[in-house]
Amino acid sequence: MNKPLSGITVLDMTHVLSGPFCTMHLADNGARVIKIEREKGDESRYFAPFYENGKSAYFHLINRGKESLRLNLKKIEDFKLFERILSKADVLVENFRPGTMEKLGLCPKQLIKKYSQLVVCSISGFGQTGPMAQTPSYDTVMQGVSGAMSFTGKEGGGPTRLGIPVCDLSAGIYAFGAICAALVGRAKTGKGTWIDIGMLDSVWTLLESGIMNVLAKGKDILGVGNRHHGITPFDTFECADKPITVCCANDAIFMRAMEVLGLPELISHPNYKTNALRTQHEKELRQTLADVFKTRNAEHWLKALAEGGVPSGPVNTVGQAAQMPQIQAREMVQDSGGLPVFGTPFKYSEYDSAIAPKPAPEVDADGEALRREFAE
Repeated sequence: MNKPLSGITVLDMTHVLSGPFCTMHLADNGARVIKIEREKGDESRYFAPFYENGKSAYFHLINRGKESLRLNLKKIEDFKLFERILSKADVLVENFRPGTMEKLGLCPKQLIKKYSQLVVCSISGFGQTGPMAQTPSYDTVMQGVSGAMSFTGKEGGGPTRLGIPVCDLSAGIYAFGAICAALVGRAKTGKGTWIDIGMLDSVWTLLESGIMNVLAKGKDILGVGNRHHGITPFDTFECADKPITVCCANDAIFMRAMEVLGLPELISHPNYKTNALRTQHEKELRQTLADVFKTRNAEHWLKALAEGGVPSGPVNTVGQAAQMPQIQAREMVQDSGGLPVFGTPFKYSEYDSAIAPKPAPEVDADGEALRREFAE
């Protein structure tokens, strides 16, 4: 396949989610990814849900396109094999707790001195520095520590975990971007680098309105349900049969929405002339709109809103979204070794945009071939 990262070799020492999600993107973009596994393999191989053949969907989704090599780095012969592969690799990715690589004799600072063109990426909970660097972490811990839980959920409902592991995934995406940037830098300077990605750092940059309010006004915001903290109306509304989303991000869209809803008098209402005023009077405006939305079904309102140029959409389950013609047209459900997986969001005009074609490997599936390839 013609891919932007074709010819790049990645040594993948990651496990569970943040690291494998990063290296999945590298594989989808053409890199050769050699996954180093322990005796029983990545622990996510044993995470539910499972396909009918007993394979973990959790593992399979984010480890497609990779090769698997089982190594015990405490054994001299395995460590030497690892070093031989590393000497020919472009990138090393790991997500151990800080200090683990040093214990393995693989200090990142020393690695980039020994292999001057190597890009090393370390992903951890709190990063490699700071007073919490050694603190163990998982996504839910990070959601709580970062403040993400504090303004998620219904008003008065207390802290709520986001439905996706946003800390793990954001760290993986940032790691992918940083690796690609480092490879571009290496092409100019001939030198690699050590990348330090923290889950806390990553999710912190995604808190958006939460951070804006604290940094600009010194005030925390709490959960407000599905509405936006500073844009009104920007929320979900119950129709006669099911909910929809409606987002009026500026005055022009608000005016169009009021026309569609048969409420043109609200356009000139003194409480709703600007977004700031609408947000100030959000509760009363929301109730007025909610009463109208309940009079017709979702299909009616979505058609009318679309014709009026008002951003809106159904509130789907994941299963319903998977059946959308748009998801299918964008090839966001693809086949990987006979098993369905999500596709890649990277669409290129001059490169192949399909996912890495190989399914996720069994433990040490490529061990024999790799041992021959990198024999002394």
